[in-house]
Amino acid sequence: MDILCIDAEPQLLRQATELCKTLSPGANVVGFSNDAEALLWLQTHKTTKRISARTFGEFDLFADGRAVMFSRSKAKELLAYLIDRQGGGIKRATAAAVLWEDALYDRSLQKQLDVVIRSLRTTLAAVGAADILEIKNGIMRIIPEKIHCDLYCFLGGELAAVKSYRGEYMSAYSWANMTEAFLTRMQNRMK
Repeated sequence: MDILCIDAEPQLLRQATELCKTLSPGANVVGFSNDAEALLWLQTHKTTKRISARTFGEFDLFADGRAVMFSRSKAKELLAYLIDRQGGGIKRATAAAVLWEDALYDRSLQKQLDVVIRSLRTTLAAVGAADILEIKNGIMRIIPEKIHCDLYCFLGGELAAVKSYRGEYMSAYSWANMTEAFLTRMQNRMK
């Protein structure tokens, strides 16, 4: 569930967020400076897709409007990277290089990756979203058509998504810096 705060001072927005966490743990509080901005956001986010991903700012996945909880942070990061790839497939070695930047891709790391992939599959299956992840012949990918995603809306030229981008993209992950720079350049050109 999304709760919209329009024309709220930063302190009021923080208080609303804390209150919503208490009353409805799955709620997401979104602040807007005016009605038009909120309307654009609503138009972008209304979807019939059950699964949605928020990549602007911190990365989060939602199933039927409720935040998906991951038991392993590396599983969440792997999903984030796959979403960033926009349906492009990656090999296991690439996934390991992204998740454990300078680690040697040896048998031990391969086993760790197996655990992460299993955890990701289990998490997605638990929320009825196993079909968004495809693994064939050692290649993993997300099926973008099955996910509503602010990144995909932005790249599709949706005005509301372009306006909702605030210069932060999956800020917890260093590998996301390239996409963040690309999005910022694109947004500047669209102004």
